[in-house]
Amino acid sequence: MAADSLALPKPVTKTGSTFLNCPFSKLIAERSADLAELKVELNAASKDHTHMLDDIALVRYLCGFGSVKNTCSAILAAQQLKKTKAEILNAADAGQPCPGTQKIEPYSKFHMWSADERMLFVVPVAQTDFKQLLKSASSEDIVNYSLHTARRLWCWVDRISRETGRIMKYEVVCDFSGFSFLTVPPRAYVKAMSQMSEMSEVLHPLSMGSTTVTGLPGAHLARRLSRMFRPFLPKSMAETQICCGDRRKQSPASCPYLQRHFADDIQSLSSLLSGTCPVTGRAADIEPNWTEKEFVDFEANVAAIDPDRIDAKPTISL
Repeated sequence: MAADSLALPKPVTKTGSTFLNCPFSKLIAERSADLAELKVELNAASKDHTHMLDDIALVRYLCGFGSVKNTCSAILAAQQLKKTKAEILNAADAGQPCPGTQKIEPYSKFHMWSADERMLFVVPVAQTDFKQLLKSASSEDIVNYSLHTARRLWCWVDRISRETGRIMKYEVVCDFSGFSFLTVPPRAYVKAMSQMSEMSEVLHPLSMGSTTVTGLPGAHLARRLSRMFRPFLPKSMAETQICCGDRRKQSPASCPYLQRHFADDIQSLSSLLSGTCPVTGRAADIEPNWTEKEFVDFEANVAAIDPDRIDAKPTISL
C-alpha cells in the first residue's frame, strides 16, 4: 500500500503562535536528551535518515510531534512521502511549476505574498470554480498541486527560520469576498484537501501560523460560514481571527489583523485581496486608520443573534 494512503502520524502541537519566534538554540538545549534518543531510534529504524536532518530540523519535528516515538514515526513517514511524491516536492524545491498545473490554475487561484520576515498565503475562496476544476483535474491532481504549494511555503519557512535562528511560520488569509453559497466545495475537493493537509503536516512541521478570515458576508451568517471555510484549512488549525468588518464599505486589506502585521505594505497587499464589493460591484475604499474596536466581535455577534429572525434552513454539512 502506498505511503500516502496509510494513516499518518498526527502532530500534537496545533498550528498558530505555539513556538513562534522561539530560538533554535534554546529548544535544542532544552530537548537535548530527546534529540539524542531520537537519533538512536532513527538509526535503529533505518540508516538512510539521520544524515538528512540536522538538529534544527529534528527539534522542529520534536516540538510538533511531542514524544520521541511519535516524532520518529513522523520522520519515517515523511521520508517515505518524499519518495512517493518526489516529482512534486523536487519541483517545488527547485522553484519549478507543479506537473499538471495547467489543469488547476484556470479554475483555482492561490497567492503568496511576503514582506521581510512575514509570509502570507492568500486563499481567494470565490476564485475557485469547483465544478470546472473537478472536470479538468483528478483528486490526485488537486492533492499534488496543493502539496506543491505547501512545499513552496515550507521552502520559505525553513529558509527564513534558519536565517533568523528562530521558528518562523507563514500566515493564512481566507478571503471570502464574492463568495456564494452556490459554490460550496464538493466532497471530492474537501477529501483531497484533507489528504494533502495530513501529508503537509508530516512533511512540514510547525509551518503554519495564524489564520485570518476576511470578507464575510455578514455576522448573521457566521455559523454557516464557520463550517464552510474549514475545508480550506488544516484540521489542526487552532487560531483563527475572523474580521467582521462591513465588506460593503471596506476592502479586506482594512482588516485590523492584517493592518497590525502588514501596515507598512498594506497597499501592495490589497492588490492580492479582492478590493471590489460583491454587493455594490464598486471598488471598496481602503481606510488605513481603521482600528480593531471598529470591528464587531465575532463571538458577540453570534451570541446576539435572534434565532427567530434567522432563516431556518438546515446548515450545509461538509
